[in-house]
Amino acid sequence: MDFAPFVCKSLEKKGEIRIVYLHPGLDTNDLMISVYHAPLTARFHTAVSYVWGSEEKPHKINSAYSASNVDSEDNSVSYILADIATSFLAITDNLKKLLVNSRHPTGYISLWVDAICIN
Repeated sequence: MDFAPFVCKSLEKKGEIRIVYLHPGLDTNDLMISVYHAPLTARFHTAVSYVWGSEEKPHKINSAYSASNVDSEDNSVSYILADIATSFLAITDNLKKLLVNSRHPTGYISLWVDAICIN
């Protein structure tokens, strides 16, 4: 199936950031990410800045936006992960290597990746 390029949705609230959930898989599986909005105060992700090497983006990964809800009392985030890709994201060779090496075989990994989370 052909997907449209990934487009970041506008942040709706002050103090919100985008977070990437790297879906589980093995080295041989296609990469899949879900992106959702979370409060800046949410400290449950690993920040990744991958800007090194070539700026060419020869790889495409499956991507989707996910719904999230922030509890106003304790700032916790609940989310519904999108398991079906709705778009693709072009990425560099270095970012692909980082995502493949960071991926867990059975669990999701929460990341803030500058190249994806910043417009």
